[in-house]
Amino acid sequence: MSQPWDERSDDEKVRDHGQWNDVPQNNLPKEEITNLPVIAIKVQGKVTKSNLPEFQQLALAAIGNIKRDLVTDDDFGHCEKVDLKLCERIEDIVKVAVADIISQSSDVNAVVEVLRGVGEEARKVRLEMEKKVKERKADAKAQIIREANNAWNTFLEGKQQEFPQLRLAPLIGAPDFEGVIKGKRTTETAKAALKEELEIRAGEAIVKLREFSANLSLVTRLSPNEQMLFSDLQQIISYPPADFQRLVDLRLQQASRTPVQPPQPIMPQQPTGKIVQNPKALVEDYMKKYSWGDFESKVRWVLNDFISYLESQAT
Repeated sequence: MSQPWDERSDDEKVRDHGQWNDVPQNNLPKEEITNLPVIAIKVQGKVTKSNLPEFQQLALAAIGNIKRDLVTDDDFGHCEKVDLKLCERIEDIVKVAVADIISQSSDVNAVVEVLRGVGEEARKVRLEMEKKVKERKADAKAQIIREANNAWNTFLEGKQQEFPQLRLAPLIGAPDFEGVIKGKRTTETAKAALKEELEIRAGEAIVKLREFSANLSLVTRLSPNEQMLFSDLQQIISYPPADFQRLVDLRLQQASRTPVQPPQPIMPQQPTGKIVQNPKALVEDYMKKYSWGDFESKVRWVLNDFISYLESQAT
């Protein structure tokens, strides 16, 4: 801002600098570009004092020096931390200056147009670069979440081979990776959070799988017929080991209550001459002593047939 004014009037200089194409944009020292001044304009019916030409030159040079083709993470980081803030700073300076001018005089259209042009250029570049930064962040977020999901699926697929009788995915569940990185401001902190979550969830899964293995061993050691009692293994495998043991014992106990095998046929003996008054009643009393199950009708038939045989021998 130390360059001297030329001999033209302030009005002439304002009008001349309203032409943007005449302003050099890339030949200023970096220090002057980054240290933008606050616009100082005094008006009294006309512009009586203004440093607008210097501001216009520095602001447009600063905007022109912004790197538009972002490639590396450093490019995007510098854009977010430096370039976007610079554009916002220019916009704010212009807004303050316009408000100040309007409050002093309404006959300052040339000055206002220049200021609005500078502010609009800064705004246009800021919006363009904000969109690129936002898209890059979204892509980076999606990428690291995909990597975390792939790592989790690889871990789970390896464990699935050890448990062919089960479907582990619904039993173990999936981590909420998107929720884990919510609020993380950099890729590095997001990756660190995802790595920690993977380790935690893998540890929890291993504990569950140990319980599954213990429960499964109680079933696999049974006979094939007994294993059929546990066709709902997918639903019950998550029971705590003690509860699963009790469930196995209960089902085996219930299945073991099979009908009593019928006694060996009674060999007929020679009649002694003693006649039972009501042999069929005796048969019914005998039948009530035991649980015959499906054999009840057969046993009753055998006993009644034997009684008929004895009666025929007695006569």
